[in-house]
Amino acid sequence: MSEKAFVDALTSTNNRYVLEKIDEMLEKMGQESRFSVVMIDIDHFKKINDTYGHETGDMVLKTLVEKIKRLIRSSDILVRYGGEEFVIYLPHADVKDALKLAERIRKAVENMLIKTSDGREVRITVSLGVAERKPGESLEKVIKKADEALYRAKKGGRNRVSD
Repeated sequence: MSEKAFVDALTSTNNRYVLEKIDEMLEKMGQESRFSVVMIDIDHFKKINDTYGHETGDMVLKTLVEKIKRLIRSSDILVRYGGEEFVIYLPHADVKDALKLAERIRKAVENMLIKTSDGREVRITVSLGVAERKPGESLEKVIKKADEALYRAKKGGRNRVSD
């Protein structure tokens, strides 16, 4: 039962509750721990659901999670943040490392071909925001900075990475 509290039922990845636990851990470790955050949002996801249906939307989410899990380190933590948004917590990573990972994810997703149960093919893109922790910042603050960077990526034309 307690494991279900930490796992998103659809994608079988971590849910937002895990971020609270990471933040608690960071408080115990001290204010100098280095980490970065990558925030990911599927571009035009509502259009995918409206065009292909929610079953395909769910398949897109699951496929995206599988792709990301293959690209991140075992120490990185992928979280379904909400709807079609995901956060990756990158311990001991600076912004340069986070930007490289974000670009690898962006390219890999852009090249994915998702086949629906009715034989149609769907392509997606993602926009990504990256932020590094400055001394004393909470995880919540770093996520907010990554979210602002994500907004800039979307405003700049989508299918891009911003910091």
